[in-house]
Amino acid sequence: VSRRVRKQWYQRRVRAVGHRWVKDTRYSEFHGVVVPSHARIRKPGPLPAKLAECNKVKNCKGVTLVKNGKFRMVKAIALAGSKTGKVFVKSGQRQHKQVQVRIDHVKEFHGQRWGNIKGFVFKGVYGPAHKDHDAAMKDCVKDKNCWGVSHTPKGHWQMGKGGQLQQVPNRHTWVFMGRGS
Repeated sequence: VSRRVRKQWYQRRVRAVGHRWVKDTRYSEFHGVVVPSHARIRKPGPLPAKLAECNKVKNCKGVTLVKNGKFRMVKAIALAGSKTGKVFVKSGQRQHKQVQVRIDHVKEFHGQRWGNIKGFVFKGVYGPAHKDHDAAMKDCVKDKNCWGVSHTPKGHWQMGKGGQLQQVPNRHTWVFMGRGS
């Protein structure tokens, strides 16, 4: 069989059977193929650990099954047929959309300035649920990790941390101005 015919056969036969996300990187999963040893890098290990490590290594293109359920990272995608082989290939990145939010109103509470953002709540809320924003703000001032308070979809107020907000109609957030970056 000529090299050209063999290449066309692999192109038709090799299709992704699924996808897996590790943080913000997508890996396409292929069965029935492996990456030859000359393209493998680093020591073997379990799949989740190798996928996480591959995310951090610049020249890693994916991982391949080697033996005994262990996987190795690969620096190039050169496929060879194998009945039991598996390959996970980096195939995309999640795109994060940045949105500008406007502070609608500023008020002073407990000697601190707070800005009101309508239509958004903190993605990560924590702490006790309060009936009003004043009680939540009082707790937030004491907690150095708190960046503000959000009126959650459940109807109560909770502290929020981090710079990630999600859009929620008819809700709003008071951000602790000067905290965070």
